[in-house]
Amino acid sequence: VAGNIRTKAVLDVETKRGYWLTVYAQDHGVVPLSSSLQVYVEVLDENDNTPLTELPVYYPSVPENSPASVSVLQIHAFDHDVSPQQFVFTISSGNPEGYFLINSTTGLISTSGRKLDRENQAEHVLEIFLQTMD
Repeated sequence: VAGNIRTKAVLDVETKRGYWLTVYAQDHGVVPLSSSLQVYVEVLDENDNTPLTELPVYYPSVPENSPASVSVLQIHAFDHDVSPQQFVFTISSGNPEGYFLINSTTGLISTSGRKLDRENQAEHVLEIFLQTMD
């Protein structure tokens, strides 16, 4: 004899990590025989939470004419998944001249060595794309 256990709703490990169930079976004999057992169902983690940064917008500053590798901003990321995540950072827009670089694994934005000139462009608005490595 076999049976299936199915869910009626979506399970989320961040809400509840597991469930204890009592399974009860009984036959249809004249004198019914029965048995029960305990089953623990562990909910497995899915990468179902959006990665976030500590702030939605940052306002760092950097001196003009900075040499290469000057740290501009360290972006820290997190998500609410139970399993630890590794993130990938990329500059998705705002850097067509290549004034800035981002370390794809650490999130450190630094200067590329191209000369920043405040009189030519007083500010740079970078958009950073953040994703998890699966």
